[in-house]
Amino acid sequence: MRKLGRVMASLLTAVLALGLLTVLAGCGLGGQSKEVDKLINDANGHVAKGNKLDREVAGLFKQMGKDFSLVSSGNTKQAAAAVKKIEKGDVQLRAKLAQISEEAKASATAIATARELNVSDDMKTWLAMELEANGAWQKSTKAQTDLSKLFVTVAKTSYSLVAKANRSAGAFESVSGEDLDAAIDKAERELKSSTAAVNKQVERLTKAGASVQEASDNYERLKAAADAYFKDKSLGK
Repeated sequence: MRKLGRVMASLLTAVLALGLLTVLAGCGLGGQSKEVDKLINDANGHVAKGNKLDREVAGLFKQMGKDFSLVSSGNTKQAAAAVKKIEKGDVQLRAKLAQISEEAKASATAIATARELNVSDDMKTWLAMELEANGAWQKSTKAQTDLSKLFVTVAKTSYSLVAKANRSAGAFESVSGEDLDAAIDKAERELKSSTAAVNKQVERLTKAGASVQEASDNYERLKAAADAYFKDKSLGK
């Protein structure tokens, strides 16, 4: 369980490190039509809405981590209540992540539309780079959705392990002799199976966290390249 706690802490760090998305440069683009300006501003508006939701998502993930610490506390009643909170948090998280996904898609539509207008080749290239970065944003959102679902799965599996351990401990108090030996053997088999299930979920959770981090890093790289290109080509002048 200590290993699981470390994994959860690491995943939360990855999620919270996603930070805020960078809006597109180029409001008032020199030499470009007002229609392009409007589309870029529209794309930025969707990014701003996504940022607001992203802050709320980070807060929900943080709370989920706190609730999870109660699942592994060893107290069955506390763990059961924490699992319910985590399930509720997952519902809220996935709803907000779905909204973020819609904002990302709307932003991508605006960028793609602007690229189809009568703009310079450099402008087309920059918009294509922004579109690629937007794709990384959408992948990040999906990765966080998958991570949220796994939080619930691991919480339930961990709760099952805690409950079984506590039931076994209670059963030992009422038996003795050969019955006690049999009870201990049975408990060991059940706990071994449950522990293996938890460890398997930890591996999946670790991979999900790595996907979140990879998507975040990829977005930052693509966005930095797009911003550098915009500046190098003096597209805002």
